[in-house]
Amino acid sequence: MSLEADLRVVAEAAAAFQTDDEALAGVVPAEPLAGRRTYLCAYRRGEQVGWLVLDRAGELVRDQTLVKETASIIA
Repeated sequence: MSLEADLRVVAEAAAAFQTDDEALAGVVPAEPLAGRRTYLCAYRRGEQVGWLVLDRAGELVRDQTLVKETASIIA
């Protein structure tokens, strides 16, 4: 699947994680492991911003090492 198609899938999945008072602010791809793309999703509530990392299928990444690697690439 192309990056553009992945971004659509992940953005749709990311929207399901937002609460009623949040808005999906952005989805940024990263590739912390060769061939394994992850997506840092930003959620905005007023001035506050929260983050989740999703995989290509739009599933929540629970591996803390992979989450940290994703965040460090984007930072």
